[in-house]
Amino acid sequence: MSSWAIEHKATRAGKSIESRGSIAGVPLLLLTLGLVLRLGNAAYRFLNPDEALHYLLSLQPSFAATYQATLTTAHPPLLILILHAWGRIAHSELFLRLPSVAAGTLFCAVMFGWLKRVSDRTTALLGLAMLLFSPALIQVSSEVRQYGLLLLFCSVSLYWLDGSVIEDSIALLLLSTLALYLALLTHYSAFIVAFTLAGYGLMRLFTSRARSEMFLVWVLAQLGAMGLVLFSYFHHIARIRAGGLP
Repeated sequence: MSSWAIEHKATRAGKSIESRGSIAGVPLLLLTLGLVLRLGNAAYRFLNPDEALHYLLSLQPSFAATYQATLTTAHPPLLILILHAWGRIAHSELFLRLPSVAAGTLFCAVMFGWLKRVSDRTTALLGLAMLLFSPALIQVSSEVRQYGLLLLFCSVSLYWLDGSVIEDSIALLLLSTLALYLALLTHYSAFIVAFTLAGYGLMRLFTSRARSEMFLVWVLAQLGAMGLVLFSYFHHIARIRAGGLP
C-alpha cells in the first residue's frame, strides 16, 4: 500500500473518530441547555401558593412532626420530608427548587438511556430534545412540587426494569422496585404508573422466558406495592376524603 493511501486511510479514520466524538457530545450539550433553562425558570420568580404551602409544612421541629403535617395535604409525604432536611441548609427560592431542577433534568437523561436501549440513538436524541425543551416539563421541574421527583423515580423504575430483564438480574429488579416505591411515596398519580409497569414487567418477563426466581421477586415486588397503596389509602387518602379535602 502506498504512503498516500495509508495517509488517506488514517485521515478518514481520524475524521470518523472525531465525528463520533462530536455526536457523543450532543446529549451532554442538550442536557446542559435543558438544565440552564430550568435554573433560569427557577431563579426569576417567587414561590407560588402550592410551593409556599409545601415549604411551610416542612418547617417542623422533627421528621416525625413533618410527617404528621403532610397528612393534612392531598399528597404523599416524601417531597415535604426532603424539604425538611434540605431547608435546614438554606431557604432561598432557588435553593428550595434545586432538588426539583436536578430531578427533572435527570429524568430526561434516564429516558434518553431507556429510549436508546429499546430503539436507536436517533430516536433517543429526538426524545431527549422533546423532554428537555417541553415548556410544561421545564415549568414542573422548576417548582417546589412533586412532579420532578415523580418523573425521575418512574423513569428509573422503567429503566432498571428493562435492564433486569435484559441482564437477568434480580438486583436490578429490586432497584426498579425501590424506585417505584419512592414514586408511590411522592405523588398519587404514581398508582397509574405502578399498574402500567406491572403489566409491562409481566409481559417482558414472559417474552424473555425469565427464570422462576425473577418471577418470584417480581410477584413479591407487586405485593409490596399493593401493600404500600393500601397503607396510603387507609392511613391518608380515606382520612382526607372524610375531611372533605378534594
